[in-house]
Amino acid sequence: MARTTFPPDLLDAQTSWITVYETLAGPCPADTSALRRRLIRLSANVYWHPYWERPTAGGRPELLLAARAVRTARAARARGEVTAA
Repeated sequence: MARTTFPPDLLDAQTSWITVYETLAGPCPADTSALRRRLIRLSANVYWHPYWERPTAGGRPELLLAARAVRTARAARARGEVTAA
């Protein structure tokens, strides 16, 4: 997994956002109200994170790509696959 300049809490929030969004988009999700509230909370956490106040902050598309890479690496580890560092 490539190194990023994003703080771990911001990367975790974006990764969780992707997971909740995909759950909501899936077939017949349970407790959609709770999932929607969580998605709104995560959206606020990502959007208003202090990281974005930095003049040299990376862009939101890069954050999304980094979060997807984290999810892929975690899924591979969960399956017992070896990933390149």
